[in-house]
Amino acid sequence: MALIDDWTVCKDRQPVGRVYLTHISDPVLNWMWIVQVAPVGQGYSPSLAEALEEVRRRVE
Repeated sequence: MALIDDWTVCKDRQPVGRVYLTHISDPVLNWMWIVQVAPVGQGYSPSLAEALEEVRRRVE
């Protein structure tokens, strides 16, 4: 069973961000999120769910 560790986040079928598992950051904050639409941003979260929520919150 393969783990999915790289997500493209879409809104209205358009890509607005990305969330992926990284092994180079703090082991507690190992999910990187990137918002690719204004206002752009990036950061780290402790879980996939929290990273996806951060992107969703920023592109509403």
